Amino acid sequence: MFQRSSWLLLALALVVCLPLAGDEPGKIDRIRADLLRDLQAPEPPTHQRAVEQILLNRDATLLPDLEQFLTRKDSSLRRRVTMLVLRAFPDQAFNFFARCLATDNVHSQEAAAHGFGYISDTRIAKILEPLLGHPERLLRVAAMRGLQSQILPQSQLAFRRVSGGEAEQTAKMTRCKVLALDAIERAYQSNPTDADLSRMRLRLLDSRISATSREKWISASAAAGKDVAGFRKLFNANEGWVGRARPPARLDYNFSMVNFASDSSKEIEIHAKVEDMESIRMMGYDLDRVIHLRTAADLLFCTPSGTLPESVSDSDSDSGVILLQVSGFPFRHAGIGLLNISYWEGTIRNADHARIHFDVDSGRIIEESIFDDSGQLLWKLEVKSWLEGGRYPARIKLDMPGGRCGARAAHLRFDLTYQLSRGAWVLKQGTTMEVVDAEEEIRAHCEVDLLPPPESEVAPEDSSGQGSDAATPRE
Repeated sequence: MFQRSSWLLLALALVVCLPLAGDEPGKIDRIRADLLRDLQAPEPPTHQRAVEQILLNRDATLLPDLEQFLTRKDSSLRRRVTMLVLRAFPDQAFNFFARCLATDNVHSQEAAAHGFGYISDTRIAKILEPLLGHPERLLRVAAMRGLQSQILPQSQLAFRRVSGGEAEQTAKMTRCKVLALDAIERAYQSNPTDADLSRMRLRLLDSRISATSREKWISASAAAGKDVAGFRKLFNANEGWVGRARPPARLDYNFSMVNFASDSSKEIEIHAKVEDMESIRMMGYDLDRVIHLRTAADLLFCTPSGTLPESVSDSDSDSGVILLQVSGFPFRHAGIGLLNISYWEGTIRNADHARIHFDVDSGRIIEESIFDDSGQLLWKLEVKSWLEGGRYPARIKLDMPGGRCGARAAHLRFDLTYQLSRGAWVLKQGTTMEVVDAEEEIRAHCEVDLLPPPESEVAPEDSSGQGSDAATPRE
């Protein structure tokens, strides 16, 4: 009797539960629909809850719906979905974005180019390179940003290393970076008039591509019958410190600076390998110049074809003179600082053309001047002396009568002295003055004390300390 009752109860339970089981697919569909609806919501708390739920469950059956979301005009939704796919479905992300890129929808293609940039894969540069020449600017810019995302992670890791952190990079990261740089350079050579591409290339190029650009320009100009003897001499004499120069040795130093106006100070200890210094330049920071400084000569050395340089005669000078067009790159700046810290940074924002004077015998730069379109002087940099050997400046003075500091006009002057450390050029000390009522008032000062490299970086045959011809600032 007990057994018959047990079986009867079980049968009744199954009968009762069957309708509930039948309702389950519908319930799941409602949950799914609510989740996708919330993901599209403009309110951050709502769509963030949906993102967190998808990250928790990682249901790959959502991918077709997410593909459709990338066809929408809502750029914030597209960004949200792009980053969600990368985080929640890393193994499916490559094929997901490949499908999106293959559509005829420009919004889907733009999102795909952006998403591809975050995937560490040596195929990415080849996929994005054709988009750099696309007639649709939205896709060109998306491809540029995607390629930039293949390059900058290595720079960010280098930033952490030189400032005392630990960060390792992989061979794949390095390869992805090189492939992306080469893709950008090929696109630029095909279309040097693309302003977006020119600016991005200038920001990201390295010493290898910078040197190749000069060689190509010299060859093309010579083939066109242009006299390039002066340019050759100028490039050869200054390639160690202008443009994207590759440092010859690692740098180890302590940097200290003071902002006199606010009575604040900062110290940073730097230990940088050559490769890290190269990578950090792509973030706009120079560990050899130390201070923030971007000159007209840098433009000539990095993008000669973009500045349309011409040798001109100057009756008031027996030096060589080169005229540059810099209106496509009107922003030049200088400021006491290191890495992402800067005091009293002066900028000029409306540069039109520049003149570089150089010694016709040695090729060394004497001075450069930058003007606006009316001919008003904005910036004058002078190399006052050279270190032994004549390869690197010992003292540079910069006058910025057309400068701005933040939102206000500011006539700033900089006095910079340099030294050698194991053959590498590096700042010794720098001072910023502001001209107020025809009088100079000191605003900021910095010093660099050379240090030995960490023991872990010293090879047995290392001769640290040799090759320096200058004392430290405190001696």
